[in-house]
Amino acid sequence: MLRKIARNRPLAAWVAYEFSLGPFSAFFLTLLFPNYLETLIGDPKLTDKYWGLTNSITLAVVAITTLIIGGLLDRKGFRRGFFRYAGITWLVFAALALTTHRPLFALILFGIALLHYQWVNVPYNAYLNDLSVKEDRGRVSAAGWAAGYRGSLILLLAALPLLRGSGDAARGMWLALWIVPISGLLFFLPAAFLLPRVPAKPAVG
Repeated sequence: MLRKIARNRPLAAWVAYEFSLGPFSAFFLTLLFPNYLETLIGDPKLTDKYWGLTNSITLAVVAITTLIIGGLLDRKGFRRGFFRYAGITWLVFAALALTTHRPLFALILFGIALLHYQWVNVPYNAYLNDLSVKEDRGRVSAAGWAAGYRGSLILLLAALPLLRGSGDAARGMWLALWIVPISGLLFFLPAAFLLPRVPAKPAVG
C-alpha cells in the first residue's frame, strides 16, 4: 500500500499532510501550550477557565460552520483554494500566538489558529474520496492517521532537548512549540501545490 501511495504524488502529499496536523493536536491542544499559557497567566485556575472558554467558543463556531462550508466548497469548486487558505492561516496564527506575552492576545490568536485547523479538515477529508478508490480508502486513511501519529512522536522526541536543556521551563516550552508551525509549513506546501482542483458540483434538485 505504501508503494502505491508513493507512486501517486497528490495522494502521497495528502498522507504526508497528517504529519502537519498531528503535532498541532499534541503540542498545542494537549501537552505544551496550556502549560505555557499558565506561565503567562500565573494562575492555574484562571488558566483552566480561559482555556476552556476559548476552546468552547471556537468549537461552537466550528460546529455551526462546518456543514455550511463543506456544502459551499463542493457546489462552488473552492475546495483547493479553501484548503490553502485555512492551511496557511492556522500555521500563521499558531506562530503569532507565540510572539506575545499577553495571555489574552495569545488566546485570541490560538483561537483563530484552532478554528482554521478545524476548518482545513473539511476539504482535507473530502479529498480522500477523490484521491483513492473505494477498496483502498480505509488503508489510505489509516496511512494518514499513522503519519500524524508518527509525526507527533518524532517531533516530541525532537522537542525533548529544548524542554530539558533551556534551564527555563517556560522558554523550553516556547521553543518546542515553534516546531509545530515550522514543520507544519514543510508538509503543508506539497499538499497545497499537489492536491488537485475539484470542479464545482451541480446542485441536486
